[in-house]
Amino acid sequence: MVEEDRATVAALPGATLTVIEVGEVSDRVLSLGDLLAASPGVHVTSTGGVGASQYVRLRGANGAQVRILVDGLPVIQDGSGAVDLASLPLEAVERIEVWRGLLPLDLGGEGIGGAINLVTRRPADPGEARATAAAGSFGTLEASAGGGMSRDRWQVAGWTAGQAAENDFPFFSDNGTPYTTADDDPDRRRTNAATRRAEATLRAHRDGRIALALGADGLLRAGGVPGPGTLPLEEASKGEQRALVSVAVSGGGRVEGRLRIAAQGARQAFRNPRGEGGMSPLDLDAHTGALTVDSGVGTDLGRDVHLGLHVGASRVGWISENLLEPGAGSAARSRDRLSGSAQAEARRGRVGLGVGLAVDAARSHADGALPYGIGGSQAAGDVLLVSPQASATLAAAPSFALRASGGRAHRLPTFAELYGANGITVGNDALRPERAWFADAGADLAGGVAGGTGTVSLTGYWRDVEDLVAWMQNSQFTLRAENFDRVRVGGLETGVGWTRPRGSLGRVEASAAWTLTATRNLSDRPTTTGRVLPGQALHVAYADLSAGPSVVRAGITVEAESGTFRDETNLTPLAARAFVHARIEVRPRPRWPRVTLEVRNLLDHRVEPRWDGVHPVEGGEAVQAVTDYAGYPLPGRAFYASLAWSSRKAP
Repeated sequence: MVEEDRATVAALPGATLTVIEVGEVSDRVLSLGDLLAASPGVHVTSTGGVGASQYVRLRGANGAQVRILVDGLPVIQDGSGAVDLASLPLEAVERIEVWRGLLPLDLGGEGIGGAINLVTRRPADPGEARATAAAGSFGTLEASAGGGMSRDRWQVAGWTAGQAAENDFPFFSDNGTPYTTADDDPDRRRTNAATRRAEATLRAHRDGRIALALGADGLLRAGGVPGPGTLPLEEASKGEQRALVSVAVSGGGRVEGRLRIAAQGARQAFRNPRGEGGMSPLDLDAHTGALTVDSGVGTDLGRDVHLGLHVGASRVGWISENLLEPGAGSAARSRDRLSGSAQAEARRGRVGLGVGLAVDAARSHADGALPYGIGGSQAAGDVLLVSPQASATLAAAPSFALRASGGRAHRLPTFAELYGANGITVGNDALRPERAWFADAGADLAGGVAGGTGTVSLTGYWRDVEDLVAWMQNSQFTLRAENFDRVRVGGLETGVGWTRPRGSLGRVEASAAWTLTATRNLSDRPTTTGRVLPGQALHVAYADLSAGPSVVRAGITVEAESGTFRDETNLTPLAARAFVHARIEVRPRPRWPRVTLEVRNLLDHRVEPRWDGVHPVEGGEAVQAVTDYAGYPLPGRAFYASLAWSSRKAP
């Protein structure tokens, strides 16, 4: 569903935006990836199980190319160069903004595929309080509590949440011999996959002509690293701690302005004491810190033209060290950035036009030898990147609109890609920045249908990326970041929604999304040219239906995607999959707690037939496990129950 008016930042006309209202959905045993899967253009991959790592793709762009923000502030990336969705707050989120293609320049020019902005809650009522608890299969336990209060012009709200899961689910294993069935194990138990996390969020707002906003977030997370199904790791583990504080001042009259200062720090640890998976024994610590200052002003030039200016500066520092070899292989890196952007928007009657320009200057500094790098020894230097944008929209009718946008986007390589983050990912400090041209065009329709309100969106998109950074197999057990000369992505995405507030079935809500993403590697490497990009399915589909009065509601969700490949050479397939989830929600009275019972993967879909038309299979028909993210198995049927209470009267 396209709801441009709900955006927290100003966007050029023609931007493609989906707004996901979190509401009471976060009371269930769901992840951020589960919510994002409902949006067109979104493809989420996972290492499997509750609390496991999740990464998002937008329109074929990998996780490092998608800008992830909380209240407009970029989140520090993990060791893969992307942002792990499982490390982001969900209890504190009010809504999720999914920007695809054209970005508001306030969010920066780095989102080659788009951006996801999590907007945190503000207390709806003075003295509001809420609490949840949940339990389920494979040792899953969750709890959260939060509330807020208002006094005079101040609003204060805070939330805390905890989660634990063993993730010891059974999965199919071919024991690394895909073309013989003699040693297959259909119910191998997953080990070393436990996760633990705790998070806290605090927000304070002061309304008025000059508004003040204060924020603080903290995260503690730890767990095992189980490895893919064919290469289990028994003792490897990882940990993460993250903190963020921010202060923002905004206001004005005819000219509105905003100033924001934010500081965040993160520590990521990777332990592999026995050197499992063919690696050397490792005890790695990586520390990242960032200080950001950004400001923006906006004003109306006459009745139909709006002008916005944005300036930002940041410094990000990164230190990595192998604690098994104190003083050896440690490295310190930093990057200073100065960015500026301007955008102008004109609206006259049914037509809206917009132009924008973003300029990004960066200087990198290096100190010490590369711990796990290949290439030059310093990777220091200056980069200047310019990204123009243009867009247009036409309200052809009160309920029908056309939109189009295009421009240039860029992305600097992350510290993990340049220098390596652990014994699995090997850095390459000779990487060049990614640059891309993009364009999209679409239509949105909304109106009354069958006694309810319906929406339809249809968008075609295209992107041509130069110097794409991708992880290539460097040895049997390690990956190295490399530039590909050129990659092309194109596709089609559509979303449908329908809501009927009242009827014989009570309130009915239905939504569906389908995305076609065709990718092609156009580099001159003989082993990869003409191949599709790994990890991106050609077809991704989602559908959800819920119905019932406020006392008892039932729902069903279907998620499906076509098969793809784990590697750039397209020799290792990932099976297609289709999951069905069901739920029932009961709340006898408006102020009573709400009880939700869920069944995930109702049909226990865990295997798919294996056949490539070339290799014979010994011992009969072979199957392969339904896996994700480089061969990590996904859980079968699982049951969850949750209890949620709020002091606010249910609608």
